[in-house]
Amino acid sequence: MDMTVKGNYSIIKIENNLTTDIETNAFKDFVQKAIDDGAYYIIFDFSKIREINSNGIGKILLFYKKLKEYNGTIGFVNLSDSIRDLFEKLMFFNLFKEYKSEADIED
Repeated sequence: MDMTVKGNYSIIKIENNLTTDIETNAFKDFVQKAIDDGAYYIIFDFSKIREINSNGIGKILLFYKKLKEYNGTIGFVNLSDSIRDLFEKLMFFNLFKEYKSEADIED
């Protein structure tokens, strides 16, 4: 995983699918450290993600709850059609914003 900062936003590029315990635990540890270091406006770049399971979704919801304590937000960029469809079914876009590209992320 890699993190870049654009204005107030921390963009975390996830390199692996979020389907195994190893992948989701690495994701959790990386994002938790970012939050501990003051990243409260996080955008997950899903350009390399093709699969996510309930464990990965649970981690995103965990971060949503933690970031609410800091008035923070979560967004997504570069979602595949299948993950976008899943997130729509889960009504994620009532909680999270989707950006079409990194250029759309406001500073």
